Amino acid sequence: MQLRAEIEVAASPESVWRALTDTLRLHEWNPFITRIQGPLTEGSSVQVHFTLPEGSDRRVRAQVVTSEPRERLRLVGSLGASWLLQGEHFAEIVPLEEGRTRVVHGQNFEGLLLRVAPNTMTRAARALTLMNAALKKRVESLPSSSPASRAAP
Repeated sequence: MQLRAEIEVAASPESVWRALTDTLRLHEWNPFITRIQGPLTEGSSVQVHFTLPEGSDRRVRAQVVTSEPRERLRLVGSLGASWLLQGEHFAEIVPLEEGRTRVVHGQNFEGLLLRVAPNTMTRAARALTLMNAALKKRVESLPSSSPASRAAP
């Protein structure tokens, strides 16, 4: 099962990447992924703290599968054994004209628990949308992110 949410941000891919990978400040703006412990470099193992809407805080150990600055980030982790529930979180950053950026966040899930967790998947989809809205607000509020400040000599 794949969940996906997109948003357009009035900021550069660099500004978006900086906010997404500033793991020390995620808790300040991100309602979904509130903390990541460990380096976001390919092959690294990290601990991801997340909260679903109307849910409790959870932690999962994940592997950083892809980390391409200003382009994409992929983390794969599981709750319990991978055959029970494995999830891949991805973020894609697409540059647009006039200093804008499209951000695509998604989750790919596999495993037996998908059959008994439809409410959890609905909350996860909502969490992606909330995270994108919070990212947009965060990045667009930074002085160096606005198109006007980038256009100044």
